[in-house]
Amino acid sequence: MAKRHQSFVVRCWLLDRGEQRFDIEHIQSGEKHLARSAVEAIEWIHDRTSRGPPVQDTSEERGATRQGNGERHETMHGPPDTR
Repeated sequence: MAKRHQSFVVRCWLLDRGEQRFDIEHIQSGEKHLARSAVEAIEWIHDRTSRGPPVQDTSEERGATRQGNGERHETMHGPPDTR
């Protein structure tokens, strides 16, 4: 079985009232996700590592990435919205 390496950047915030946010970026595809719990973050990472090779984003839009399914995600700057 061939080894497949994938990289992720995970940014964690501890918000008021003990809430958490996890901003996750899949390095190979540029795909991003904002999770509200560590469990959700791990599930999202697992979904990306258990499927086929990452889809490369060929979009020329700045500040946005597209998932393999075409869904658009905005790039985050700073702590996520707590609403």
